[in-house]
Amino acid sequence: MPKDIEFVDENERTIQKIDYSQVLMNQIDKVRLSGSVEFRGGYWENRDKMIGGSLVTEKVYIPDTRQVYIGAVEQLYDLLISSLDKKFETENKLIEEKIKGLDDQREEKKKKLDENEFNVWYYSELRKLKREQYKQLIFLMARMGMLGIKKSKEIY
Repeated sequence: MPKDIEFVDENERTIQKIDYSQVLMNQIDKVRLSGSVEFRGGYWENRDKMIGGSLVTEKVYIPDTRQVYIGAVEQLYDLLISSLDKKFETENKLIEEKIKGLDDQREEKKKKLDENEFNVWYYSELRKLKREQYKQLIFLMARMGMLGIKKSKEIY
């Protein structure tokens, strides 16, 4: 694993050196924050703002919080991909089979549900499975001693 990674903060034009464990902790924080909100679908919202003395309405997309959470978990997985162990692979295989089963149901569900009902069903179910994957990633990190907690095989 790389020791230091350099990030350029585009706003401040500064270079920050952080290590791999900090990158992982930052990603865990993103998962935690995205999982700590009400899960709902994305939508467009009209917002008024003043530009040059004139009131202008702009259309702003409010992201689907379920998809934000799913993406944050997938990014954590990607960051840990080189560290996956046999126990994680075994547990993750079961989760991936459930995700494939969910994907296999998509076309049938699309026929029965309107678009909004389908999105609620699909992303809610996928989010639950990604939560299971997130738990397994945290257990993996604990087994690797990356979380600073005492190792215990009974817990994970």
